[in-house]
Amino acid sequence: MRNLNGSQDEHNATCANCGAERFAGDLLYDEWREIYVCDRECFDEWHDDNAEVVGDYYWRMNIE
Repeated sequence: MRNLNGSQDEHNATCANCGAERFAGDLLYDEWREIYVCDRECFDEWHDDNAEVVGDYYWRMNIE
């Protein structure tokens, strides 16, 4: 997950967890899921609600 801060692309984006709308450069971006989250706290809440997605990804990347 990377922060796009400093990017010239200053469009608005929405946090996948809390729904906050901010400049994309102020959010963290998950390139695999193509979602934005505000910070680590929002990411932690998002992955708690999406345990199957996280588990499937971990399985595919580390076990298969």
